[in-house]
Amino acid sequence: MEFVEVSFTDVLMSKAIWAAILTSVAIAFVMSFASFIPTTKNAPSDGAEQRHSFRLFLIVILAFSLLGFTSGQMMGQSRDPAIGDVLPAVLALISGLFIYLISKENNDLQLITATSIISLVLCLMLGTQWGAQLRYEFETNQKVMAQYNKTVDTALREAEIQHAVNLQKLLYKKDILDLSQELGLVQPPTEK
Repeated sequence: MEFVEVSFTDVLMSKAIWAAILTSVAIAFVMSFASFIPTTKNAPSDGAEQRHSFRLFLIVILAFSLLGFTSGQMMGQSRDPAIGDVLPAVLALISGLFIYLISKENNDLQLITATSIISLVLCLMLGTQWGAQLRYEFETNQKVMAQYNKTVDTALREAEIQHAVNLQKLLYKKDILDLSQELGLVQPPTEK
């Protein structure tokens, strides 16, 4: 097996990392914005408090979105049956959040909890599909490279065999020429 050295910047610039971050940020922003609008209309307050509440809402939703997308991506990329480990953990988290949601009478907490669950599940589904696509691309590339290496190895083996045959022919010709010269059938070449 051949190991390839990968730098930290290569890892940071990989599409797997940026897909998780950008998708999670986009979903968190959309979910936060869509959920925050009704809250701000019902409870008018000053702009600074609204910005603080929106940022807090966005950070909570972003955390759940990143958790969902990253878990899904790892689950999708895994060759092991990871769904048996990830799904119970996600369901336990969602169940705990639902219990918390039902127990609180604060509408803002209920809204942020429900939005967190929705973003977690949505990002988990997207991350799973993305991870499966990455695994498919990797395995396809591995198969193509194996076929290419097999073709190259076969061509090299054929070239080595042909070279050995040609070398043996030359040696036989030399032996025949030497024997013919010893028997006097052929005159040795004259040096100039």
